[in-house]
Amino acid sequence: MAEFVKLWDLVQSQQLNDQEDQITWRWTADCNYSTKSAYLAQFKGSYTTILANSIWKAHAEGKLKIFAWPLVQAKILTADKLALRH
Repeated sequence: MAEFVKLWDLVQSQQLNDQEDQITWRWTADCNYSTKSAYLAQFKGSYTTILANSIWKAHAEGKLKIFAWPLVQAKILTADKLALRH
């Protein structure tokens, strides 16, 4: 009930006018919606890019660094990638 009263107080201070509503898309610079922008917005902040320098500067054995380099570039030939190459 307290939330309703708070919402009621906020709504009471709003004034309506004859101006038409405008819909804008905040995920693009031009504020226009596209399926590409919606797809990119879905993954915004869900992954990070790994800089190459961070791999080579890591305190790890050389063989791990050499393995990590193609791993972050998605170049390791896993079973699914080998199947695509026949």
